[in-house]
Amino acid sequence: MNQNDLLLWRRQRKVTQADLAEHLGVSRKTLVNWELGKHRLPMDLPARLERLAFTLMPKAMAEAPTVLTLETARLRPDLRLYGQPNFSTHFGPEHPYCLGFPRAPDGGPYPFALLDTLAYKDAVARRRARDAKEAAQRKRHETLSLARAAQARIGHDLEEAGDHELAAQLAELLKPPAAYPWGAKAWSNLVRPAREKWCRENGVPFTEDM
Repeated sequence: MNQNDLLLWRRQRKVTQADLAEHLGVSRKTLVNWELGKHRLPMDLPARLERLAFTLMPKAMAEAPTVLTLETARLRPDLRLYGQPNFSTHFGPEHPYCLGFPRAPDGGPYPFALLDTLAYKDAVARRRARDAKEAAQRKRHETLSLARAAQARIGHDLEEAGDHELAAQLAELLKPPAAYPWGAKAWSNLVRPAREKWCRENGVPFTEDM
């Protein structure tokens, strides 16, 4: 069981967080942290929920959902269909409209069954892969900016202190791999260890593109 399973179990039975927390003997804050994935779920939670299902009358929807709305989207907490963390009227990044799926000819809502089609699942997978790639690129750029700023600051301090020889050595050490004529393999064997050591000693994030 994961956080989405717990969230779906509660929403299918239309039990409030406060009520479920009371039945489980925990605080509402603890339950919220479980549903948000901030705390690990107890190993015995599935068994506790199974026993609890006999005391809570399931309050399932009158009929299976046919269209995608704010209400029926709550049955798919694994998808980012609307604004988070509290559902709002603006579409989330994994809403069919944001993924380019055409609306119905009459402009009505999307069918709920669309969420289980192979085309939609593939579109979600591509979107998540793109988001993960962009997040990694942003992180890399942030690290690179910090490293370059630290490099410039230390080089400036060396020049100000009149240690031009060490400043020159630093500039040579921090050249990018492409600047070395003997190839990337030699750079990796000779220069990279020295750069990593210098970064550790000076508290600078290491990156090969400094």
